[in-house]
Amino acid sequence: MAARQIVNILDVIYTPAAGSTRAIASEEMAKRVLQAWHDNIRPLQVNGLQEVSVSYVDLHSLTGTVGSVTAGTGTALWPVSGVKGVSPLPTNAAALINKSTSAGRGSKAGRLFFTGLPEGDSGDSANTLTAAAVSAYSSGFAALRTAINTYTSAVIVSATLQVVHTSALTPGVGTSTPVSSMSAEAELSTQSRRIRRR
Repeated sequence: MAARQIVNILDVIYTPAAGSTRAIASEEMAKRVLQAWHDNIRPLQVNGLQEVSVSYVDLHSLTGTVGSVTAGTGTALWPVSGVKGVSPLPTNAAALINKSTSAGRGSKAGRLFFTGLPEGDSGDSANTLTAAAVSAYSSGFAALRTAINTYTSAVIVSATLQVVHTSALTPGVGTSTPVSSMSAEAELSTQSRRIRRR
């Protein structure tokens, strides 16, 4: 059976340092995202899941840099498996992570679906996460946000995790709002539930 590929999208606004270029800063920011995920999110995932790479697109212009990285700003090197050596939940089940902002479409302006979850994190219920799992996931993603937002280097002056808002009326044009917090919902998000919520 072929491996199932999973993609999560994070939007980051960053400012290159004087003397740097957007191409260099874009690659550096991607490495920071990889390191932040490696340090804070990978430890929550089962070892049957493999982290492969971070791909990036600089949307600052129509000719922005695109690329992919497999090394972080620290010691992280991918591909690498998740940490927990336990049985996983089915691949159609995910934790819903809310990316809250102070503007946009209400308090839950963005979201991502977090997979590779240990079976034990659902406890005795097939549809909800345990309180401990909700706390662990929320803490992990809060730490991810902090690791991105506080990053500076010789080529990056500042960075902020964002939610991008677009409209079907103006395709290709959008605004963004900083993510103020990230938290996990207690109810598991199955594939059928995600389809109903669209």
